[in-house]
Amino acid sequence: MLKAGFFTILLTSALPAVGLPYDDSGASVIQLHVFGTLKKPLPDTDTIDFHSRGTGFLVSPDGLVLSAGHLIPAESLFDDLGFHIEGYFPVRDDDSFAAVDPPVTLKVIKAKTEPYDVALLRIIDYKILKPFLSLCDAYKKGEKIDFAILGYQGGDRLLTSNWGPIMAGAGAATNIVLQIPLNGGNSGGPLFNEQGKVFGIAIGERTAAGQRMNATALAVPMAKAMATLGDEASGIKGVSYNPDCNINLLPQTVVNISQNLPIVEMTLPPPPPCQEFKWTPLFLTSNL
Repeated sequence: MLKAGFFTILLTSALPAVGLPYDDSGASVIQLHVFGTLKKPLPDTDTIDFHSRGTGFLVSPDGLVLSAGHLIPAESLFDDLGFHIEGYFPVRDDDSFAAVDPPVTLKVIKAKTEPYDVALLRIIDYKILKPFLSLCDAYKKGEKIDFAILGYQGGDRLLTSNWGPIMAGAGAATNIVLQIPLNGGNSGGPLFNEQGKVFGIAIGERTAAGQRMNATALAVPMAKAMATLGDEASGIKGVSYNPDCNINLLPQTVVNISQNLPIVEMTLPPPPPCQEFKWTPLFLTSNL
C-alpha cells in the first residue's frame, strides 16, 4: 500500500453482468436539502419557509456534484439572504446507507431545466476524500436488463435503490423512459448501466396528456446533461466522464456489479487534460 497522495478506487471488471451497485456506490450519493425564506408564499401554500429535498452524486475529487436542475429554485423568489443548499453524505448501517450530520454546504455552478434538466454544484471548503462515480453515455441494448437508480425517496435519510428496464431510449429531444417507480426526493439520483457506470440522471415521473404514468420514470442521458452544462462541465470531462464506457478514467470509483473485488489504495498521476468530446419534477417540498 502506498501512503503518499492516494485516492481510494475500486478495481472493476468491464463484464456486462447485472448486479447490485448499492453497496459500492452508496458512499458517493448524497441527500440535498434546499431551503430559504421566500418573499411571498408559493401558489397553493401559506408559508414563506421553503424546503425541498432531492439527491445528488459526487463526480470529482474536488467536490463537484451532479443533480437535477429543477431542484434549484429561482434566486428572485427569496429574500436578501437567498437560498441555501446542504448535502448529507451517507454512512453504512449494516446492510444499508443512511445520510447523516454534519452537512456540507454547496453552491450552484449551473442549473438548467431546458433543454435538459441538470445541475452542477460544488461543495464549499471540500476537505475530505470521498469516492466519486464514473460517467459515460451508453448502456447495453437489445435485451431486457434491469437498471438501478439510487436516491433518497420521500426525503427520508435512508438511501434506496429502484430497479427496472428501459421502456424507450432517448430521442433527439427526449429523455430516457424507464419502468421504475420513483417518489419525491429521488430527483437527481444516478442511473447506472450494466457496467456500473452512470449514464443518466433521474428527473421525475413520466406524464402523458396531464396524467401521471404509474411506475414510469424519466432520466436525462449523460451526453445531453454534459452538453447542457457546456463549459461548466470542464472539471468533469476526462476526470469522471468519458463518452466511451469502455474507457476507465483515473482517479475514479466505478461501481463493481460483476464481482466483489477489494478496495485498494494507490498513488495516481494528475488527472489528464480535459477532452473535447416535458417531465413532472420529483422533489420533495415541505412547509416546515
